[in-house]
Amino acid sequence: MRRPANNHSGFTLVELLVAITLFSLVIGGAVNILFSSIASQRRTLAQRQLISEASFLQEYMGRAIRQAKKELVTPATCLTGVGTGYNYEVTYSGQGLKFINQQDQCEELYVDNGRLKEALDGVSQFLTPDEITVADLKFFVTGAGQTDNLQPKVTFYLDLKTAGQKAESQVELKTQTTISERRIDAER
Repeated sequence: MRRPANNHSGFTLVELLVAITLFSLVIGGAVNILFSSIASQRRTLAQRQLISEASFLQEYMGRAIRQAKKELVTPATCLTGVGTGYNYEVTYSGQGLKFINQQDQCEELYVDNGRLKEALDGVSQFLTPDEITVADLKFFVTGAGQTDNLQPKVTFYLDLKTAGQKAESQVELKTQTTISERRIDAER
């Protein structure tokens, strides 16, 4: 006996459900990889920006600190907290440094509302952009006085953070640098 030919071709409900489930898993995995690579790229870009900013700040502050001059005027006009015969004055509870720069201007570097600021003879400007927060800045000075027989050195610790809205855009960088004065510490 011969069976009648069944001309209904197609997929069963179970086959369709399995195919949809497999397709959803593959697409979900691809989307997840895409989103994680975008997050990784954001983090990398934030790190690059932070490293670039930290490098600029270290170079800028280092150059200014290295070329500082000794306060020789009596009474002191710039370093009023320490007086005549000093190279540097630590201000703002260790978060600021005041000195006479190469152009004989009174210069001060300090943190103001989470941003690094520079004041030259009372006129101030920010050195860090809005996207970068200075979480901590500490100055440590040795050999700043004329009578201590030590070469002046300034060590500064800098803790920077990006202020990104997403977690992957928020990175932190901590650096520390020691700078000695370019000139030999002798009365000038």
